[in-house]
Amino acid sequence: MINLSKEPMPVRGDGNHAALITILVVMAIGTNLATAAKAEEAINAFLSGHSADCPGCDLSEADLSGRSLANANLANADLRNSTLFAANLQRADLSGANLDGANLTDANLKEADVSDASINNAIFYGAKMDSADLSLAKGTNPNFSRARLRGARFDGADLYYAIFLSASVGGSSFKSTLLNGSNISGVVFSDTNLQGAILEGVDAQRANFHGAILRDANLAGSDFYGADFSDSDVAGADFSGSRLEAARISPAQIATTKSSGTILPGGAVTQQ
Repeated sequence: MINLSKEPMPVRGDGNHAALITILVVMAIGTNLATAAKAEEAINAFLSGHSADCPGCDLSEADLSGRSLANANLANADLRNSTLFAANLQRADLSGANLDGANLTDANLKEADVSDASINNAIFYGAKMDSADLSLAKGTNPNFSRARLRGARFDGADLYYAIFLSASVGGSSFKSTLLNGSNISGVVFSDTNLQGAILEGVDAQRANFHGAILRDANLAGSDFYGADFSDSDVAGADFSGSRLEAARISPAQIATTKSSGTILPGGAVTQQ
């Protein structure tokens, strides 16, 4: 008969298996520590001015005012609540960076790559941003007042309640850009491409869209009092519920748009 009371045979290699697991855990911890140390070294080198590159670094709340960071690689860096007042970031790579709450007043961002960046409450007041790339950027309440944005690209960006007061945006591209609730009153958009852009509920009083492309743009529920649409392409644009009172736009242009419940230049309201 088989004796079922015998002790089970020990499994060969149990000790070796446990030892291997221990070694792997120690190696993983060592790798993580080395990675953390390397990241800390990169941050220290950047903050001390020995390096202009710090991609993916945690630079939140850092004071980088006046720093010369032209051509710097700061892709995917965490720059939340940082101060970059008057910093030189010309042609810098800030793609994918978190700039929430950052202060870039008077900074030089000419030709900088700010694509896919997060810019909630970021301040670009007076910044020089000619030919900068902000395509696919996302944010609420970013402030571009008095910024120079000639030739800049905002294609596909989602910007709620953005402020562009006295900004210079001539020749820029806002294709398929979302600007709902933004303040663009008095801004000159001459020769700017806003095709397919979404500007619902914006304050665009006395804005200048001379020669701009607004084809298929959603401009519903917005205030365009005194705005200039002369020589602009508004075919397919939706002005439903908007105010065009005192605006410079021809009947022929309006005929190419959707204008249900729109207040026309002469004060008449179109049927809904």
